[in-house]
Amino acid sequence: MTRIRENLANQNEYLSVADMAAEFGIHEMTFYRMIRDKKIPAFKIGSQWRVRRSDLNKWLESHSSMPQAE
Repeated sequence: MTRIRENLANQNEYLSVADMAAEFGIHEMTFYRMIRDKKIPAFKIGSQWRVRRSDLNKWLESHSSMPQAE
């Protein structure tokens, strides 16, 4: 039962393609292409792709043209 509670508590840490599209204002197909081309880390649950928010943040930082704060 504890594991179920942990999963429910962490549910906001996983983004669907629709979530990412809404958050970044980028078309869903763009994210599907990026997933297909293994440009962003993602995994499939049933028929839906999910991305961990922490993985996406790390990916964004590593692909940013902005200098990182130290």
